[in-house]
Amino acid sequence: MFEILIAAIIGYILIIELIVLFERELNFRSAIYAFLYMLLLFAAAAANFELEIFEQKFAAEFAYDVYKGRESLRGNSTFLLQAVIGYPAFVVTDVWWAAIGTNIAVTAGLFYFIHKRNPVLSLIMLAPAILNFCLFSLRDPVIAALAFIVCYLFFSPSTKMLWLRQSIAVGTFALIRPENLAIFGYSKLLTVFNKHNRSALLYLSFPVLVLIGLGITAFTPQLLGVEFGGSLSELPGAANEFYESRANRWDASEGGGSNILGGALTSMPIFIRLPIQIFTFFVLPLPFEIRHLGLALAFVDSIVFGYIYFRFHRTCERDALIVFWVYVLAVAFFANNYGNVFRLRLPAYFIMLAGMLRR
Repeated sequence: MFEILIAAIIGYILIIELIVLFERELNFRSAIYAFLYMLLLFAAAAANFELEIFEQKFAAEFAYDVYKGRESLRGNSTFLLQAVIGYPAFVVTDVWWAAIGTNIAVTAGLFYFIHKRNPVLSLIMLAPAILNFCLFSLRDPVIAALAFIVCYLFFSPSTKMLWLRQSIAVGTFALIRPENLAIFGYSKLLTVFNKHNRSALLYLSFPVLVLIGLGITAFTPQLLGVEFGGSLSELPGAANEFYESRANRWDASEGGGSNILGGALTSMPIFIRLPIQIFTFFVLPLPFEIRHLGLALAFVDSIVFGYIYFRFHRTCERDALIVFWVYVLAVAFFANNYGNVFRLRLPAYFIMLAGMLRR
């Protein structure tokens, strides 16, 4: 347990130093609030670690096994950033659970950055999903931080070398989840049209870009080792097969798993299935589907997420709305499990935070 605290403090100091290095100033008040927030995260994570309220996931030890030389990143390059970021914690403590402290530090660093600019917005960092993923040593907080960095750059006023910074950020994001290259690259293209203040161009080009995207996607399953006959009508099934192979969270020990509609979703036609998946992105699970504490937490988070989206929609610029909805539509297309939607919804919080900071 104390290894988590040590790793959190070390990581927090390093991250604050990096932020100060780039911004050339330290906001002492925000640093104190962020440190207190870090202690709150530590208390929750330590209680969960000791009492095992939520079970640690299998993938939690992977970065540590890489550090110890028991695992290779060959064929698992999406864990590269997690392994690199967790390295200081492993060197100091030599235990896998120290990576929980690293995730706490990353999240506290985000809190500092947001609190410095808008203390009220930093309260969003108390959302159940954000707190939840600091209980584990999974890579979700790193993904969330990258989503925030990418979107904060996307919504920045035009400056010299901005495109290069955006490209580097998206490329780094793609290291940890390759699909982000397509999602945020597509978003950037749409925001370029939007910046020219040509609504007609934006809306008229959208169907064309969708067709191009579908054409590119038609070859993707073959590259990923999923059989695909080449017909666009087979694309949803092929995409779902790929998604299930890498992300299904069915667990009979938790009351039969948390598959949407008990697993019946994947047999529905895409024109029925997709609206359900989009709705599920905002509301998960339905009250009558709550079977254990994890699903109850997800339902409470849905209420918080919906409220924040309402505020985001009313106050943000159209660029932020474009990025948010491209992300939602892309992720929802593959959704078949509440546990996954809960995880994949986490970056959406930080898309909204970046948009509201930049408004």
